[in-house]
Amino acid sequence: MQENEQQNQDLYASYNMLARKPLMFGVPLLTLIAIAFGVVVSTGAGMLFLESIPLILITPITLICILFGLRILCENDSRAMDNLAWVVKGFALRLKVKSTVCSISPQLDAPELKKEKIHDFFKHN
Repeated sequence: MQENEQQNQDLYASYNMLARKPLMFGVPLLTLIAIAFGVVVSTGAGMLFLESIPLILITPITLICILFGLRILCENDSRAMDNLAWVVKGFALRLKVKSTVCSISPQLDAPELKKEKIHDFFKHN
């Protein structure tokens, strides 16, 4: 009986796997590449323009700490970066409107909406 259930489980693809982000070392792949590039560039620029070792290492160490933080964040959920992006966008929007409560509604006089209404008018007449 258990062999039959195991065989049935092996036959069907998991659609949950299609939604997963590619991770390398527990960090989303594109984020890892971007931070690694930032570490290399900031170290090179620091060595080229700065004389002091502590000044050279400030940015790369900060980026590596951010990388470890992202690894901890994405440990259980590969799509945690998407959630983080929405949180940051919401925070920026709340800063922009200078309010802790933020609601989004369409503007009735937006230029895109006016163009759409004109297009619909000529399309149906």
